[in-house]
Amino acid sequence: MMQLFLLAIFYFCHFLRIAIFTRAIISWVRLSRENVIVNFVFVITEPVLKPIRDLLNKSPLGGESNPVDFSPIIALMLMSFVVLPILTSMLQSMA
Repeated sequence: MMQLFLLAIFYFCHFLRIAIFTRAIISWVRLSRENVIVNFVFVITEPVLKPIRDLLNKSPLGGESNPVDFSPIIALMLMSFVVLPILTSMLQSMA
């Protein structure tokens, strides 16, 4: 049962990585937020990106004067190098 739960979290993390990457692409193309798919991507990714963006705004690297939002890059790096390896090792130890 625990293995199924970890597998669901693992696949959700992959889905979230795709959604974050899609959001970054959408921000370059400037699609309307009224689009259903665009709105869905924003709703799914904002709970992950907002805390990172808030931390960046408090740091010397961020702030209101910085025109580039680095929160998607940081979120993708955290998921790729911290969350997914931990989940992968937990799943391998249960198999």
